[in-house]
Amino acid sequence: MYKPGEKVQLRAVVVNPSLVPNYNTPIDIHIKDGNEKRVIEWTKLYPKNGVIAEELQLSAQSVSGNWTIVAAALGRNTTKAFTVADYVLPTFNVEVVLPTYATRNRSEVTATVKAFDANGKAVKGDLTLE
Repeated sequence: MYKPGEKVQLRAVVVNPSLVPNYNTPIDIHIKDGNEKRVIEWTKLYPKNGVIAEELQLSAQSVSGNWTIVAAALGRNTTKAFTVADYVLPTFNVEVVLPTYATRNRSEVTATVKAFDANGKAVKGDLTLE
């Protein structure tokens, strides 16, 4: 997942049926945003050391949704999707550690509950079980 304003980096490799890189085949690549609008296109890229490497700097106002990278070579298209969305790190995480098994004979189960902030520091709070 990418946030608006981040950089998307991509690599493409053309291989023959024996999975050997093909250095002489040009690749056309384009990226479509979450509205299916083509936002960038590279044509007739030739691999350097067997690999095409490109990048796209997303604007701060990029469209959210599922974006698609389309690479075309030798009459075939290959696609890869990625998501662009605004996301916020959770303010804290809760970890509950339970025994690997429990039996009906016991009316109690012992568990460990821990809470951490986004930086991994312990968070104090109250726990209510019903």
